Amino acid sequence: MRKLTATLCLTIAILLESEVRGSDLPTCKDTIYEAETKTWDRCIGTWKYNFPKSESTAEYNGEWKNGERNGYGILILKISKSRLDKYEGEFKNGKRTGKGTYSFSNGDRYVGNFIDGEKIGRGEYTFANGDRYIGEFQGDKMHGEGIYIYATGRVYTGLFKEGNLLMKKDTKLNKK
Repeated sequence: MRKLTATLCLTIAILLESEVRGSDLPTCKDTIYEAETKTWDRCIGTWKYNFPKSESTAEYNGEWKNGERNGYGILILKISKSRLDKYEGEFKNGKRTGKGTYSFSNGDRYVGNFIDGEKIGRGEYTFANGDRYIGEFQGDKMHGEGIYIYATGRVYTGLFKEGNLLMKKDTKLNKK
């Protein structure tokens, strides 16, 4: 019965030429290992990949369109036994594009915008040591106007270029 309901929802969406998202999407057929997702379209599915000659793996669970990650999903990258990165957010044409959260295995975390897999636009990067950067990104680096807040309370407001602070105004954060 559930499969019939999911098929009916997809059929109605195609007829109305509307975008179906999230829980309205039917489940893709089975879990697919490696790279055979060509037939997955407008569905939610789980894809797993084992990198050749390595213990590294990738697992994605989320929305698919035209055989690629499109829409909302969660991508978990196991680089080694002790390194596990996770991205949760929007995808377009298989790449992180839109709003999302990337949690790094070292404890760092980025919340903001992505385009073609890179941090771009406004975002917030929190370092494992408690430091934070809130501002603009370009090419995966702090770039543009931003605020760097050290865990100690020291605050630098200024202009960043390719990850480096060019001009700054030093202030002390008031702790109440």
